[in-house]
Amino acid sequence: MRRALWPVLVLSWLLSGCGQPPERFLANAVRVTVFEIKPGANILTFEVSGAVLPEHETELRTPLSGSVHWEHPGRGFRKGECVATIRSPELEARREAMKQRLAFAEDRLKQQREAQSFGLISIRDLREYEARLAEAQAELRLVEIQLARACVRMPVDGEIVWRTDVADGGEVREGDPLCRLAQVDRWKFEGYCESEEWRRMENCERWNLTAVGHAPPIPAALGRATPDETIPGRFKVMATFLPPAGLAPGARAVLSAEKSTASPSVCVPPDCVIYVNRQPHVFLIKRRSFFSKYGSVVLQPVALGEETSQWVAILSGLSPGDAVARSALDRLAPGTFVKIETAQP
Repeated sequence: MRRALWPVLVLSWLLSGCGQPPERFLANAVRVTVFEIKPGANILTFEVSGAVLPEHETELRTPLSGSVHWEHPGRGFRKGECVATIRSPELEARREAMKQRLAFAEDRLKQQREAQSFGLISIRDLREYEARLAEAQAELRLVEIQLARACVRMPVDGEIVWRTDVADGGEVREGDPLCRLAQVDRWKFEGYCESEEWRRMENCERWNLTAVGHAPPIPAALGRATPDETIPGRFKVMATFLPPAGLAPGARAVLSAEKSTASPSVCVPPDCVIYVNRQPHVFLIKRRSFFSKYGSVVLQPVALGEETSQWVAILSGLSPGDAVARSALDRLAPGTFVKIETAQP
């Protein structure tokens, strides 16, 4: 019977706090936030802020002067589809005048051919009327070609990312920018980072894009990085991706890159690391027991690897399962009694 009670007594002792320390230690305990190192946490993450834009944009200009009439207000168009029609009363009136001139030239040529058959005019005079008819046909064809350009068509499948402020029926002039369109199959990200940061991230294994307003990360392919001509020591980073539905050009985004560090390194936030005699250390938490919220700290020397704004790789000195202090570091010393407020994974 006594043996059967032992597991119950041990469990009760553990859950009750494993024998709390004396009140004088509880009162003097330093409250700290702890970072717990999880297995498989040896991944560094780099981030670059920037914006997303269509990879290829095409500007369509007004082919002639007149009033613009948008075919439909949507953004998406197929290749060859008419985006807008430009109506030019001047060209339409000129076409009607050319049609009348052509009809008159045809009638005159018919009359002259009858007259030539009776020998009333010479062949030379007949050729002159034929030349007038050909001239009228050419001028009418030219006007019709100009009017055919009035229908502005999409050269590729894409979306309109910008259009002129001129309302439907408003006046435009020949050569004015009408709209800009982008191919929907490929977009690009553009951002800037320091040259040192780029050297750390250029060999990363996975790239993802997180755009404002779109929670799921978007897989991206790294394009290239070029030195910024305006600011020395800065790089312009570009990447390409397939845009999700509803993504607007110019939206703010963050390009994140992941790199697995050399095993068996682990990663901790940079604010966990302190320097003693110019050597990196962390305050390692030694809990009184597995369930206890109390413990003491040990100054643990570590070897640092690659570092980002969010993580620093620990090459030696720590292992998965360890917990290190992340707050109140200026109040800690080897052997300081601490109370764990929050354990951040």
